[in-house]
Amino acid sequence: MKRLWRSLYLAALAGLLLSCGKGEERPLTILAPVESRTLDPHFATSTIELSALMNVFDALVVRRDDMTLGPGLAERWEVDDTRRAWTFHLRRGVRFSNGEPFEAESVRFTFGRMVNAKLQPSITVPRRIALDRVEIVDTHTVRIHTLRPVATLPTWLTNVFMLPPRYYGEKPPGEVRRKPVGSGPYELTGWPRGGDIRLKAREEWWRGRPGVRSAIWRTVPKASDRVAALEAGKADIITTISPHQGLVAARGRGNQMKAIQGGRRIYIGIRQNFDPFKDKRVRLAMNYAVDFARSPGGSSTATESGWPPS
Repeated sequence: MKRLWRSLYLAALAGLLLSCGKGEERPLTILAPVESRTLDPHFATSTIELSALMNVFDALVVRRDDMTLGPGLAERWEVDDTRRAWTFHLRRGVRFSNGEPFEAESVRFTFGRMVNAKLQPSITVPRRIALDRVEIVDTHTVRIHTLRPVATLPTWLTNVFMLPPRYYGEKPPGEVRRKPVGSGPYELTGWPRGGDIRLKAREEWWRGRPGVRSAIWRTVPKASDRVAALEAGKADIITTISPHQGLVAARGRGNQMKAIQGGRRIYIGIRQNFDPFKDKRVRLAMNYAVDFARSPGGSSTATESGWPPS
């Protein structure tokens, strides 16, 4: 159950409210403001798409509840002295929901699909990790080679969901975008055009059967309608509401407003190849002009680098 709740929290941009104590007479119902366009992990870009996909797929590396990195489909990993070759030791006995085994070829195929020029996927991880190639060492060991040292490579891999090679290699893109197959705790049972995304728990998931048996993602554009549905007992979780709406709705019996630490970074980037930013004094002046003691405030935390402290 922790896996499902964690990914649902990530769906909240401005706030998330959940209703407790309703039992499981119906699937866990999540309301979001926008409709998903695809469930292909290499083309998904919206939060609602990714929040559903995080329950269908697994990655080599995962984020724990405290936002630190932990083992996923890779039990452990190490980098060599050049800092350009990362070896990942894969978990054994894992299968995708269509029965295909998770092995080193799954990793090679997944990365190969991400850089397929004909397919033109949206995912940017290969560029961000300066991917060179993926080497299969043996059935359950892979080595990811990069063009230069990239210390944040394990962090980026939390966004790379592993794919079953046969299914995604044989099926056309138009089919897999609506029928994802992964190794995660849930599998898709239905997604009619313009309708709900429906998932059911996988009894054979390698981490054990999830506590929530089924869930649906439903699109409700207006925040006021999402709040009304929660108050009427027609929804369990709603996302993207204002702080005021959350406080008001949380007064309802059995309702709770939750917030957890996330990984979203808000920053001002300075392009040093443009005048006048080539001048270090200008960059320093801009830095000194910001009162970091007062910014950003609210539920955010200032960091000393481009990455969360964890």
